[in-house]
Amino acid sequence: MPKTPRISGLLVLSLLAAATLPAQTEPTTIPAGTSYTTDKSGIVNGVRIDVQPDGSVWFLLPALDRIAVLRGDQMTQWQIRDDTHLGANPADFEVDGDVIWFIANGESQIDAGHSIFGRLDTATGQEREWEIPGSRPAGFYRAPDGKVWLPQTDRRLQSVDLSTLEVVDYRSSKTIAYSDVAVAPDGALWMTDFGNNRVVRFEPGAAQETSWTIFDPLSGVLNSSQIEFDSEGHLWISEFTGARIDRLDPASGEVRIFGGFLNPVHFALFGGRVYVSEANGSKGQIAVLDPQLAGYGTQTITPETLDVGRLVNRLHAVVHDRTITPTTFTSTSAAIAEADLPVAVGTGGVLRTQIPWTNAYGIDVVGGEVWVGSSGQLAKLALQTIGSAADLVAPVATQIAGPAESEGRVDVMLYNPTDTPIAGEALYLFSPGYFAARGTFNVGPGGTALLSDAFGDLGSATIPINGPVRIRVTSGPADQLVARVRTARARADGGSFGYAEPALATSQGLGSGSSATLFTGGRGSETSVLGYFSPSGAEAVFTLVAPDGTVRGTMPLSVIANIGQEFQPVASAFGVAAEPGDVVSVQVTSGSLFPYVRIVEDGTGDGAVSLPARATGDAVFVNAGSAVGLFDTTFRSDLLLSNPDASQSTAVTVLFYPLGSKGAPQTAALTLDPGASQVIPDVLGTLFGVDPGQGTLQVLSDVPVASSLRIASSKPEGDFATLALPIDPDGIVRPGGSAFVIGAPQTPIRRTNLLLFNRGAAGTVTAIAYNGNNSEIGRRQFAVDDHQAIRVDSVMAAVGVDEETNGRLVVEASDGMLLYAWAAEVDGPTGDVEIIPFR
Repeated sequence: MPKTPRISGLLVLSLLAAATLPAQTEPTTIPAGTSYTTDKSGIVNGVRIDVQPDGSVWFLLPALDRIAVLRGDQMTQWQIRDDTHLGANPADFEVDGDVIWFIANGESQIDAGHSIFGRLDTATGQEREWEIPGSRPAGFYRAPDGKVWLPQTDRRLQSVDLSTLEVVDYRSSKTIAYSDVAVAPDGALWMTDFGNNRVVRFEPGAAQETSWTIFDPLSGVLNSSQIEFDSEGHLWISEFTGARIDRLDPASGEVRIFGGFLNPVHFALFGGRVYVSEANGSKGQIAVLDPQLAGYGTQTITPETLDVGRLVNRLHAVVHDRTITPTTFTSTSAAIAEADLPVAVGTGGVLRTQIPWTNAYGIDVVGGEVWVGSSGQLAKLALQTIGSAADLVAPVATQIAGPAESEGRVDVMLYNPTDTPIAGEALYLFSPGYFAARGTFNVGPGGTALLSDAFGDLGSATIPINGPVRIRVTSGPADQLVARVRTARARADGGSFGYAEPALATSQGLGSGSSATLFTGGRGSETSVLGYFSPSGAEAVFTLVAPDGTVRGTMPLSVIANIGQEFQPVASAFGVAAEPGDVVSVQVTSGSLFPYVRIVEDGTGDGAVSLPARATGDAVFVNAGSAVGLFDTTFRSDLLLSNPDASQSTAVTVLFYPLGSKGAPQTAALTLDPGASQVIPDVLGTLFGVDPGQGTLQVLSDVPVASSLRIASSKPEGDFATLALPIDPDGIVRPGGSAFVIGAPQTPIRRTNLLLFNRGAAGTVTAIAYNGNNSEIGRRQFAVDDHQAIRVDSVMAAVGVDEETNGRLVVEASDGMLLYAWAAEVDGPTGDVEIIPFR
């Protein structure tokens, strides 16, 4: 960081809390890390660390005048001054293939008051330096026209023509000392003028600048040290002596002030959070700020416009060429002891991890892994390692604080199929900036348990909190526990709506070599959000594919354990505009990944989750419907199809077995081009002319296709919908065997319908209900013919159960049957349905 011109006075911040979070407890495990030594214990204190896609980690050792890279355990360093002429002090850099562009703000082997802009070819060792008649550059921008722009700490911004060597100085009446620069998509330079607490916008070569003064410099200088854009166009600024992180919205002039930091020197943005390195002269720390949840103060700034003087410098840049021979050695790596990485909640609510060396400087976050430079060490850290490989995982849940009649809660249903008690805890990893919220459980042999509102009230702000749920067993057979997680939004009329998903073992995620399709929403009234969670770390490639099979973008992914991220809308992950009907192809190359698409209905606020659909040539949707209900409600089912094979088309046959019918099915033929997808709205009416009606759909194809069924109740305020995956032949209730679902509510508000389809010999299905203590509370038999679809409304009542919220429903199929079974949990006031396959 540049030297500060003066010390600021005491800054007192009055923060308005955005959310009041509960008192935080100690984590179950301590974050893990690895350190790498540098030669001569050089301090890794350049402006940034840059992790490249190939895994190489680039950084600076300014005191040793070295540019360095770590590849595996091999460290290579280029020393731009020999040991007898140290003092060039490289401060910032940019990786451009084999070429490293850099600035040096020292005066070794150059004239006083001058500085260096440099180019190092790491393949050949050829280095060229342009000696600039300006002091202490704070950053640089290589413009498309070949000029380089250098904001300096000595009261000017300079442009350098690398061909003609002409230097031009730009300065307004308020320019004092620049400390960093960020470049907007339109090419404008945004700079922190830390000498007077300004943020300056300047279009290269313009006659005027626009600036925002964040804090009266007569009351104290905040000493801004870094500035960076986020994906939404906001500017984030670290204020070193101001002990705060600011977010400036250039469009409105609003500044959000996040306080409680300890000399925040640099930061990195990842997953919507701000990872801040702190250098306060003692142990270095990494503080994680979650802007959605942390408290902040606000102010609104009116920008001012100033004339900018332009003066051609009488001195030209001077070129120096040399060849540098790098040194390569094996860096000693060591695991960082758990005791040396304490985690605590700091002032302002940020979660802070301490490292065992003096100060933390440059920082980069890639795939959730934090790289940070310190005294003699380059370190990588995983800030959230809670959990184990035996945990069950639900990739996303949503919680919204508020009054009981409108809150969004997370319910966890558990089942213990063994004769040994199982105890444990459900962990809600809603943010790396907070300790996980917890709900404990103890489920008796054969019993079920419902953790209603498992994580309590996480705050007072009515903003959605999204994150994965890990369910860990602390005693008992961990590999036998069964769980399901439901996100539920309450209504004043007693109803609720949301989405449900199974909690699966790590091995049941998308593993190495697997692929699947994620369907997105195609309606103008929907917002689709692409997300993922990895409980163990993963590498994958996401591909955005248009309905006609055109690839619109790809996103490679490499993440460590416990990392989740969301992109809204889906297309933003690929850098393109959202279009209806897109699908996302996911291919996993290593690890275990749980990807999803959250589809939020704008009118009702209801959420549906699109889980990975695997391609198959034979898929059954046990019940699709088209009907008109009471209170201006209609029910519709849309069929979603995708051909993941980009090399060949596929012939698709859709068969419809009307409810109760014993005759031959109706059929419809479709063709999907290579890579193409299609949404068939109101599939029963569109393909078969059935309205109203319901029954089973079977999807057959000569090339395996991915499919999903959107089931929605439509009301004047919008839809309440779910997306259901089909059952393939491996998912049936085995002949002479049984399967179960947990939950199966029967209350005045919620009911469970039983949906069945038999592709085998005619037989008998027995439905048996159990309460939470594993006691049978009712049973009934149903005759089902060959290739017949049946529906049993309010099945718990049909078997003799008046009310149950914490039960288990078992179906038994007689010999010869090939039984496909769904439980449909229906909310009365909204008609919102959750489809639960039997297992």
